[in-house]
Amino acid sequence: MKDAQDNVVSKFSGPAVLTGSNVGVNGAGEVVSTANGNNAITLTANAAGVGGQISGFNISVADSKGNVKKSANASLDAFDETVRAQNESADNAIALQVGSKANQSIKVGLTDMRSEALGLKGADGTKLNISTQTKANAAVNVLDNALQKALDQQTTIGSVESRLEYTSSNLTTASSNVQASESTIRDADMAKEMTEYTKNNVLLQAAQSMLSQANQNSSSVLSLLK
Repeated sequence: MKDAQDNVVSKFSGPAVLTGSNVGVNGAGEVVSTANGNNAITLTANAAGVGGQISGFNISVADSKGNVKKSANASLDAFDETVRAQNESADNAIALQVGSKANQSIKVGLTDMRSEALGLKGADGTKLNISTQTKANAAVNVLDNALQKALDQQTTIGSVESRLEYTSSNLTTASSNVQASESTIRDADMAKEMTEYTKNNVLLQAAQSMLSQANQNSSSVLSLLK
């Protein structure tokens, strides 16, 4: 058995098949092992990034007579790709402000969904080959993985869309509340102005009434001066 660190490929120097509980190294440089600590078969690509990715493969078990072991192959067909290959690139994700406070934002980023990144086409333009049964079986796995990648990306887009719709609904509600508050304030100001207008109108009418009576009876004026 190799040492724990010996069966981990830290840099790609070509395709290899390794056995052991350690299956690779993550982006932080930490050794990644199987969840239960049991041994696993690890296949490494011939190069890092999309150009050397393993888009899918097919393993078939047969007896000494060449007959396919269906029960064994059924277990092998349960293989799923969990980490997709990507080329190194700058962070092109966008941050969307979704709240009234600072840093209330969500980060949205999409992965490479080109046919090459999905494993449907090679960098040299080659496409899936189904000329033989073995190649056709491998092509089926490639298509399954590509569909899973597309579904994962669709799920991400759907969750972001739902979050933005929720934010839009909150903004609409907040806008309605602000408009209602402004209307209440305007109504309150109008009531105050109407009160002032009524008071001034009463005073004006009282003054006019007094002057009218004074003009009709001069004695009333002298009476008012006393």
